[in-house]
Amino acid sequence: MNDHEVIILGGGVLGLGTALRLAEAGKRVLVLEKNAEPAKEASFASAGMIGAQSEAMEDDAYFAATLASRDRWPAYAAKLMALTGRDLGYYPDGCIHLAFGASFEKRLDAKYLWQKRRAGKVERFEGEAMRARWPMLSPRVSCVFFADGDQWVDNELLGPALAAACLKAGVVLRCGVEAKGLKTDGSTWEVSCADGQVLKAAQVVVAAGAWVKDLLEPLLPKLPVLRGFPVKGQMLELKVPKELMPNVPVHAENVYLVPRGADRLLVGATVETVGFDKRITAEGLEYLLLNAFDTMPDLRGCEVTRTWAGLRPGSPDGWPVMGPGPLKGLHFCLGAFRRGILLLPLASETAAAGVLGLATPPEAAAFAYSRQRQLVPAP
Repeated sequence: MNDHEVIILGGGVLGLGTALRLAEAGKRVLVLEKNAEPAKEASFASAGMIGAQSEAMEDDAYFAATLASRDRWPAYAAKLMALTGRDLGYYPDGCIHLAFGASFEKRLDAKYLWQKRRAGKVERFEGEAMRARWPMLSPRVSCVFFADGDQWVDNELLGPALAAACLKAGVVLRCGVEAKGLKTDGSTWEVSCADGQVLKAAQVVVAAGAWVKDLLEPLLPKLPVLRGFPVKGQMLELKVPKELMPNVPVHAENVYLVPRGADRLLVGATVETVGFDKRITAEGLEYLLLNAFDTMPDLRGCEVTRTWAGLRPGSPDGWPVMGPGPLKGLHFCLGAFRRGILLLPLASETAAAGVLGLATPPEAAAFAYSRQRQLVPAP
């Protein structure tokens, strides 16, 4: 059970992506995932958007990192599909961001003005040109910004593909095993599991998502940046006719709509700091549906085919924590919130680099645990 060099705590896409890179580099890797299946938590509470431009709030180091990761995605997707022979539902076809009125247009104009200098083409559509291209949008939509560099992937296909690639590369993946404690003697790490097992390895990568606080706070009580917390996201799926299906993901005022297959449209996602509560609520579904109807009114007649929720990993300063930690053999891949799939290529490269003794990719330097950013109280 201890014939491994690296233990990765967390079998979401970031943990699996890191495991794959390490196995390809010749490391013996064990992944522990508390759920019965991998990539079923934050990775599942997602619509698979790779929207560096759509998600960006300001021109900062976080945007630079997401842009660098997005630009790695075409090669990353091609490699994963070649390794597994699986379709990922990957589309590098852009995303649209909607404005509802003059004040919203002004904010998006300012946002995409600086993005044009950094991130490539952004095209504005309004009037007849907008209506001809996206006739399903509400009359309230005054203009559309099309970011042609943004992408999306089917996260429900991505997780199993990563797991399959890991197994093929020799990674040991154990699901239904929850890590409850960490300690080190300076050279070897011990992972205590809920079932009483104690596993050992020279190096540990913590990619435990929203459950990280209980693992790391006893070990590193003076590092509040590591005190992650859960952020619930409720989502639903609609079955829609062809004429209502947008050809790219839609970022609206308070909701996003993402095409999935020929006749499914994902509607997401709420942002709720309510602890480890994964219940589907009437209030959450009402919020999603009302905002979806406000964006595409004809969705009112569509069938709701699924609802679900997951817990995404928040961080005290809103930024991920990636790379080597303050103790020998300890590494982090944490706090990506709802950008985990977007950050997957860069995050897994960063975490694996620390284990292998390589330099942190420069685009991820701002995510070091030792950064100095203003913290906000965890809920």
